[in-house]
Amino acid sequence: MDKYKSINEKLDIKIEEDEENDIGFKEERYNSQQEDEQLKKDLTICERFGVDSCLISRIIIFVVIFSWIIFIFYISLFE
Repeated sequence: MDKYKSINEKLDIKIEEDEENDIGFKEERYNSQQEDEQLKKDLTICERFGVDSCLISRIIIFVVIFSWIIFIFYISLFE
């Protein structure tokens, strides 16, 4: 009987430790949710829609170069 009693006590201690770990995990997950909300607040307007600054800079460079090429063709037609 004593053997089973000691095993049950060990199991009870293990269950209590697991419950404490679960509480810590829930707090950690809650903190990560707060961090996610803070990151969303810190994002720029374009990043909120899923467009990063690198893509925007590529688009701007493309528009500038394309406009320059169109401008050169336009000038060459009237000379």
